[in-house]
Amino acid sequence: MTKPDAKRFLEVARVAATQNAGEKAVSTFVELIDEGDGAYSFVFEAKLEGYQGWLWSVTLFDSGDESPTISEVVLLPGEQALLAPAWVPWSERLADWKALQVELEAQAA
Repeated sequence: MTKPDAKRFLEVARVAATQNAGEKAVSTFVELIDEGDGAYSFVFEAKLEGYQGWLWSVTLFDSGDESPTISEVVLLPGEQALLAPAWVPWSERLADWKALQVELEAQAA
């Protein structure tokens, strides 16, 4: 992709992100990722309440035609994103609770 194409594609990616998320939900451009085979991902900071550290990624395909094809627009967690803790199976949580109950009974005796 040439520099003029990169600038034009960046604008296409920004428009795609704002059409999906809203004008106020898409912030500054972060990076351009060459995915190979004519596919490029444009990454923007997300400005959504409750999504601090998340990123909008817009993947475009350059087929050589006048305008690129929009392949996907996704919201991805960044390095600073708040994520839910790892899932713990109920059987493990129940075993921990039972062990605590035994310990409390022993202390009370």
